[in-house]
Amino acid sequence: MARITVEDCLVRENNRFALVLLASKRSKQLLGGAEALTDTRGNKSIVSALREIAAGKVRFMSTEEQFAFEERERELEAERVAALVSHNSEKTNGHGVATIAPQIIFEKNNSESKIEEDA
Repeated sequence: MARITVEDCLVRENNRFALVLLASKRSKQLLGGAEALTDTRGNKSIVSALREIAAGKVRFMSTEEQFAFEERERELEAERVAALVSHNSEKTNGHGVATIAPQIIFEKNNSESKIEEDA
């Protein structure tokens, strides 16, 4: 593919407005450091995004895929919260109150260290 055209991309994404949104989002991902899925050959991010769309490597999620993705995200968040709660419960003193270790601060000018209790 020597040049990328909108018509090449419209084969994969029928709506021009959706194509603009998709290309914009993918271009921002590429600028943010995402790995290109096609040969970029030093192209600008928008050209690389359009090449990926034309190749069928980038598309919007279907409603079912979006639902499954959101469900999985909720499950992962619940697992993170459960792990955090179990981790914090290990630090309690038996009365449901978390114990916090003192923080040691070393001053460069003074050889003595100060111990401060976190409130």
